[in-house]
Amino acid sequence: MFDDPASINDPSLRVMHQRLFQRFDQLQTELLIESAYFIPLDGGVAKIKELVGRGVRVRILTNSLASMTSLPPSPGTRARASV
Repeated sequence: MFDDPASINDPSLRVMHQRLFQRFDQLQTELLIESAYFIPLDGGVAKIKELVGRGVRVRILTNSLASMTSLPPSPGTRARASV
C-alpha cells in the first residue's frame, strides 16, 4: 500500500492513510507496524491513541535514531524524533 509519488506536490492524491484507517477500525487485538521511516502526523497519532484506548495492542518497529550515521533525511523526521 502506498501513495502516488506525485502526492508530494498534490495532497489530494494522499489516500494511503484513509485505506489504513479503514483497516485499523476493524482491528480487535493487535496492530504491528514495520517501517523504516515511520513518521505519523497528528491524525495518525490520534488514530493510534484511539486504538490503544479500545484495548488494541500497538507495536511499531522502526529504525532507531541512534543507528543513523547522519542527520535524519527530512525535517519531518527531525520534528517527530522528539515525540
